[in-house]
Amino acid sequence: MTAGAEWPARRHLPARIRKLLESLARVVCPPEAAELGLEPGIVARVETVLAALPGPMRAGLFAGLAAYEAGALLDPAHRGKPASALSPAQAEAYFQRWWTSRLLLRRELAKNAKGLLCLACYEMPEMKEALNYTPEAWIARAKTRRLARYAPEVRAHEAALAKPDPLPVFNSQRES
Repeated sequence: MTAGAEWPARRHLPARIRKLLESLARVVCPPEAAELGLEPGIVARVETVLAALPGPMRAGLFAGLAAYEAGALLDPAHRGKPASALSPAQAEAYFQRWWTSRLLLRRELAKNAKGLLCLACYEMPEMKEALNYTPEAWIARAKTRRLARYAPEVRAHEAALAKPDPLPVFNSQRES
């Protein structure tokens, strides 16, 4: 069983898009993701996000990814290979050309694809563990520390909230 496989895959992505996203994950995510074999789990998480997008937005992203995949076929340096079949060095260089392109649509697709993949990557429990990222432990420590430091002020504020309103009640009826 591969790492991240516990994430329920929806399997609605076309196989070519799935393969492309896995290859893009190797380019845009930290090397630990590939070392841990997280690409299938990352793509499954991206797939869940894509399922929540409105149809036109999802279709636009799929069209952009298809253009990215097919665009590599036209590059003589890639010898007719699609983006998902490029070597790691070629894939990195190809992505950088999209990332720094003068065409806004190319840059936006690269930015959005990287954002989705990295978000999914850093949400993987295996990646959090590899990076020693434990927000729950930090939150518990901060809560304990803050409660110890600010407990008197918190209690005073809670007591003030329970007291009657010190401002006089405004009488809306005029006395004549």
